[in-house]
Amino acid sequence: MNNILTLSNAIINIDSSDNYLLSKDLRKNYNIEATEKRVVEMLNNYARLQYKYLNIIPPKITSNYQIRYESFGNVNTVDKISYYVQKKFDTELEVKEFYDEIAKVLYRMTREELIYFNDRLINYISEELIADKLQVSRKGLKKYKESCILKLAFSFDLEVLK
Repeated sequence: MNNILTLSNAIINIDSSDNYLLSKDLRKNYNIEATEKRVVEMLNNYARLQYKYLNIIPPKITSNYQIRYESFGNVNTVDKISYYVQKKFDTELEVKEFYDEIAKVLYRMTREELIYFNDRLINYISEELIADKLQVSRKGLKKYKESCILKLAFSFDLEVLK
């Protein structure tokens, strides 16, 4: 299944079969609990930004777990002389860059990782229900959870080594 990423007005075709879980050998080197706390804190900021900057559209995950993201450079720059407008412009650019980074990491996730990201980290659905949806045990869900969290952490330099 091919996904299409629209990022900074460029269209990138991504074959989801190229995405893979992080290996157990790599995952075991990180403190997942501490890393998860950092990632959740970052995602809380992501949720706040969605409501603070309504004119900038964040990446979305469809009901089929496909990513939809269009990054537009429409930032208000009418009066660049004003400190307030310049500060707002800089902040909106930071938000756009943040959304771009979220979209990039989402496109590198497997379908199972996307389900974990969307259902657990964004919508706070229980891990038990997610495991049922993926038809795996809670123990089987662990590899998807760890890989998802570490991919997000690596992208934002939030990982914690053991």
